[in-house]
Amino acid sequence: MKKHNPIKFNVHIYPSPFENESRILKVTKSLIMHNIVESVLIIAKAKAGLPQKQQIDDFRHVLRVKTGIDGPGLLAKIIGFIEWSIRVIMQLKHEAVDMVNCHSLSVLPLCVALKFRYHCLLVYEPHELETETHESKGIRKKLAKITEKALIRFVDKTFVVSASIADQYAQMYRIVTPTVILNCPVYISPTQNDLFRKHFCLSSDAVIFLYQGNLAKERGVHTILESFKRISDSKIVIIFMGSGPLEAEIKKNVDENRNIYLHSAVPPEVVLRYTASADVGIHFIPNTCLNHYYCMPNKLFEYSMAGLPVIISNMHEMASFVNKHNTGIVLQNESAETLIKAIYAISKKDLSALKKNALEVAKIFCWEEQEKIMIVEYRKLFRSKK
Repeated sequence: MKKHNPIKFNVHIYPSPFENESRILKVTKSLIMHNIVESVLIIAKAKAGLPQKQQIDDFRHVLRVKTGIDGPGLLAKIIGFIEWSIRVIMQLKHEAVDMVNCHSLSVLPLCVALKFRYHCLLVYEPHELETETHESKGIRKKLAKITEKALIRFVDKTFVVSASIADQYAQMYRIVTPTVILNCPVYISPTQNDLFRKHFCLSSDAVIFLYQGNLAKERGVHTILESFKRISDSKIVIIFMGSGPLEAEIKKNVDENRNIYLHSAVPPEVVLRYTASADVGIHFIPNTCLNHYYCMPNKLFEYSMAGLPVIISNMHEMASFVNKHNTGIVLQNESAETLIKAIYAISKKDLSALKKNALEVAKIFCWEEQEKIMIVEYRKLFRSKK
């Protein structure tokens, strides 16, 4: 017999336009599938070209709420965010909210207000260590820490994305250690193919390195470019797949170098097929903040699922993972020289053993396994609140 849902209406607050937020999509789908909630409303920010209302399926909907003031200064951003928060509250005034999921520190004040307004459960699941990001500096950082410390005591359950971030929360705020739900993809058995070789007319003996994701300075793109510009072997190639502020600069390097290529971003449903057509994945995050040092990005798990060995920067969580499972090379520093040595070293290896390790890791570190942990924690939460 189907059990009665403890949560009928679940609201997720996310302060961005919600274009392809795979983690929220996975979380909400799992909550529906396991009868944790009956319906989900994802509230996001409005953006030109995106519909105000969007239906994901019969149980999940997106509502994009317009913003008002959106200036560059801190004061303008605060005023604009307060205005947006008021509009969100007005949109929900006739609803009976049973649980709110807060997906960012910036909307935690709003979510706490909704908790008291509806006497509902509040789940906090920041997607990174927001008080310790590259952008979090000066008064912005101080305000973030004060806000989170003051409001986290009103949260009923906290989920985070790495073990080190969980420990950081427990130490900073003297709370029960949050539950770690890694940002792993849904398991798919990859099919090896030659999409990149065919698209770029690469030889069968070329070693294809792949950088996949946001083409931004803070992702180490400049160092990767510099490294491949200095590699004379035209059969050791790098493909940048994605979009971002450095796209024009990469295109310029494509024109000037035989071993640098750019591929546009592809839809999520086919990204693994493209990833699996490379030989080695690169995820090079500079150690500019504690959030980077403790991160466990989804790209790391996507590379494993595609059967790709990796070259990664020496961030604590990522390095421990790669060393433990023997799926690639951890760089000892962030210089182009060190990256070049690693590129040559892994190019000379028989990659079959590393690929096999990566594929085995993917069976363990996939969303299906993370989902089990999450559902158990929700059921514990409901029992404790009865």
